[in-house]
This record gives sequence, structure tokens and C-alpha cells, in this order.
Amino acid sequence: MDEGLHPMELVGIDEAGYGPKIGPLVVAVSKWRFPPSAEQPDGKNLDHRLREAFAIHGGSSVIGGKNQLISIADSKQLYRSRKDLQALEQGVLPLLKLAGWQGDTFRSLLNFSDPLASNVSRNLPWLAQYDVPIPQVIDQATFSQVTGQLAANLTQHQIQLVEYRAKIIFELEFNCRLRQLGNKAEVLWKVWTELLRESVIERCSLPAIVLADRQGGRVYYRDLLERWCQNFGLSGCSVLRETHEESAYRIEGEKGWLEILFSVKGERYLAVAAASMLAKYLREVVLEAFNRYWQDRVPHLRATAGYPADAKRFKAAIAEVQRLVGIPDDLFWRQK
Repeated sequence: MDEGLHPMELVGIDEAGYGPKIGPLVVAVSKWRFPPSAEQPDGKNLDHRLREAFAIHGGSSVIGGKNQLISIADSKQLYRSRKDLQALEQGVLPLLKLAGWQGDTFRSLLNFSDPLASNVSRNLPWLAQYDVPIPQVIDQATFSQVTGQLAANLTQHQIQLVEYRAKIIFELEFNCRLRQLGNKAEVLWKVWTELLRESVIERCSLPAIVLADRQGGRVYYRDLLERWCQNFGLSGCSVLRETHEESAYRIEGEKGWLEILFSVKGERYLAVAAASMLAKYLREVVLEAFNRYWQDRVPHLRATAGYPADAKRFKAAIAEVQRLVGIPDDLFWRQK
């Protein structure tokens, strides 16, 4: 059978929390299945088809325009402070429902998004007993309306959201990986490729095209991908192009091929933006629990988003209580 007649999968991967000193690093994936087509598979084409599915349904608009219900965009554009949580919830939660999430609490969200991290979180004082209703901001009627319309749009275009989940790396694990690997760029790459392996290789989701933002400005990925391929019986990595704007690679395997495209401003692709939003949302709801824990114990304590300068302020403010309750730095403070 011609490869163009196979169902295609489009995978977007992005992260949140690479720079902060407090809070988890979260790397998320959105994976979309398209019906067989005689057209030559192309990541930009598939992303355009996905965007059309979100934007057109019976004359109304799901994203963009006056009837905008949700925005799917780079999470850094949508979320700047806690008051912007609504924009994230209106996009992330309906997508989670379409991917199979059936819960309505923080704990169920964590269990669905990353079961391993959910288990680990029970050893963290601020998460062990923590649970709140989800959604936190949007009302149930809006949630149901958006979910229903998105489902109808995707069905009309014969596109499925087959996976929407994440890897949540809490501070203790981040520090352990940092000591093993030497720098946080290597930590991010390791987590990124673990998610790629779990979502694409182990689930035999080939052929597939992966879209991602560039990692720390890195332009050349062939050597990294070659080493990764050797671990999974893949035949190696060929360079499609390496330019200032994007780096593209093709990997061959027994069950099909995989193309990976690293782009400047990769979040302009809807599949990547959806992953970016999930990563940011999960990080923010975890940080909410962390801030509440310390605010309950330290009067007049301002919440932190975890970025270096403010994280130092926060750490100094909780130092006395931290010592009294016996919580080590490694549990919440990233070494880099």
C-alpha cells in the first residue's frame, strides 16, 4: 500500500517551566490522527487541516473571530498571571475530555496526565492531601458547550485527538537528573525523548510527523537523534534541512517512518500550542497548591511563579518555617 494511504499522526510537543527555580518542569504532547490521504504527508499541511477543523463548523467559529470560544496559542501569550487561568482552562480542559479524561478534580487530572507523577506527588507535603474541583475558573455550561462543539468539528473533519498528556518532573527528580546529566539542557532533551518514545515508538504510531519548538536555540539535532535511534532499533536519522528557521529530520523504522521538525516559534503550530497550554496549565495548578501550603503557614506571603529573582524572595520568606517543618531544599528548589 502506498504510504500516503496510511492514517497519519501529527504530534506536537512543548514544555513549561524550563527556566524557573521553583515548580516542576512539564513536557506535554498532543497527538492527532488524520484519515488516509493521497496527498504527500507534510507537517505544515496537517497542522493547517487541524486549524481548519477548529475554526469552521456550521458557520460558527471555535477559535478566532467574534464568536471565539477558545484560544489555542503559545501558553506564554495566553497566560501571564493567575487572572489569565480562564484562557488556559477553556482550551485545555475540553481537549482533555476529548482525549478521555473523565474526572473533575485536581487529583483526577494528575492521574490522567501523568500517573507516575501523581504517585510521586503524594510524597510532597503540598500535594499529598491536596485536591480541588476542576475547572477552577470556567463554568460548567461553557465547558460542556466548548467540548461538544470541538467534538463535532473534529468528527466532521475525521480527525481524532488520540493522546493529550504530559511528563511532570518535580524538583527532586529534576535535581537528580541534573546531577546525572550535567546540565538542564540535557535534562530537557532526555524528558522530551522519553515522551516521544512513549507516545510514538512504543505505541507504534507510525508514520508520524512531530512538530516542536527549538530547544534553547539549538540548530543541529542529528547526532542527538542518531544516539536516540540506536536505543530503539531505528535505522538512523537523515537530515531533510537545517536552516536558521527550522531543522527537519526523517527516521526510518520497521513499522514506518517518523519526521521531526524543530522550528523557531514552533508554538505557531496548533498541535504544539495545544501541548504548550497543557504543560503550562499543569505547572500552574501544581504551583497553586505549593503557594497555598506556604501561605497557610507564613502570614502575608506573596505567591511566587517560581522564576529566579522572585523565587529567591519566596525562599527567604519561608526559610524559618521550612526549617521548623523539616523540608529540605531539594524538595522544592531546583539547582539550576
